[in-house]
Amino acid sequence: MSSAQRLAVALCCAMLAIDGYDLVAVTFAMPGIGAEWGTSKAMLGALFSIGIIGMAGGCLVLGPLADSIGRRPMALASLTLLTASMAFSALAPDMTQLMVWRFITGAGVGALVSVAYPLSVEYSNIQSRPITLALMVISFPLGSAVCGLIASELIAVFGWRAAFIPGVVLPPLVILLSLRWLPEPLGLLIEKPRPSSLKRVNSYLKSIGQSPVESLPPPTHQGRTPIGRVFGKEFLRTTIYLSAIYCFYTLTAYFLLAWLPQIVTDLGFSPAVATTVSVATNIGGVLGAPITGFAIRKLGVFRVLATLLMGMGAAVFVVGIAPADINLLRILGVIAGMFVFGPIVGLTLLIAENYPVEVRATGMGFIVGISRWVAAIGPLVGGVLISSRLGITGSCILMGIAGFVAAGLLTQFHIIGRRARPDAMSAEVARH
Repeated sequence: MSSAQRLAVALCCAMLAIDGYDLVAVTFAMPGIGAEWGTSKAMLGALFSIGIIGMAGGCLVLGPLADSIGRRPMALASLTLLTASMAFSALAPDMTQLMVWRFITGAGVGALVSVAYPLSVEYSNIQSRPITLALMVISFPLGSAVCGLIASELIAVFGWRAAFIPGVVLPPLVILLSLRWLPEPLGLLIEKPRPSSLKRVNSYLKSIGQSPVESLPPPTHQGRTPIGRVFGKEFLRTTIYLSAIYCFYTLTAYFLLAWLPQIVTDLGFSPAVATTVSVATNIGGVLGAPITGFAIRKLGVFRVLATLLMGMGAAVFVVGIAPADINLLRILGVIAGMFVFGPIVGLTLLIAENYPVEVRATGMGFIVGISRWVAAIGPLVGGVLISSRLGITGSCILMGIAGFVAAGLLTQFHIIGRRARPDAMSAEVARH
């Protein structure tokens, strides 16, 4: 990969870091909001949930626009929307307006997720894509953590409204850098030609050390909308399978992430000690993403992803029967985190491989958007199951099965052998 490609990928990672913080920023403000406005815990929970709902809407509605108007314009528009929504969140005079702006923030987060992942894939050559996606996966929680530390200091001085300051200051910086160093991906310039496309293609080729071309090849598909193709005969089976795989993965992953502290607490440990197990899970995620990326480079996405999905299901089983040994639980937390966060690398790469460049953001937006709804349902289902006769052990066994179902669907999809054609960008940059 050229330095220009690496810089573009770095900007995509910065976008996801901002996304990660913007989505959870309100959690840092919640104690102050509750104290100042007398807001109930139920309403504070709804304040966070409205952002998740907005994210799902952004993925489903705004994300696909990147296949029509371009990746770069959509990324810049999403960053602008996030800047405005975080600013107005900080200025909100009451809970109603704050919830409106948190929904809009969630929509911006969803739109940016839908475009940032395809962008990072399209800037990377084939050999580097797994590592690029691993860096993207890490960027989301790292953005939350680093900006969270900054926000905690700001809140101590200026109050809860300062929690939104990083989300107001950082996106404009990324916008300015992107205006200079974030080009439109090569494949989309070919598939969605405009009068300036040839000039922009040659500028891109020059930045990665390639010779200019005299003309562009004709688009491979014309006259059909990206949504029409994603849900048409050509990709309908792909969309159904990948959506189902992602949803079963999300069901298991979010059950574990949401209920692990309570499971540890029910074993007799204090909430503070239980939190250390959750921290261990996040550490496992940070370790697991790059390991997954390197493994996919050696073994291929199917073998690694199927192993991770089954490992995730097994990890949930083991957590459900684990004894009250805090050191063992922390070790299990690290291992579970590797299996929970690692599949995101494989799933994103799987989506990128199975949708061509001109419909990739639409496919990504739909699949991730649907999975956000499942993310909201998973913890609720877990709560019902744990409160039933199944208890913790039975609930973990049942929810862990979803991981094996995801692996089974992946295997069936792999056997069917549905593969999208290589896009123009892949063919061009694969040699670098």
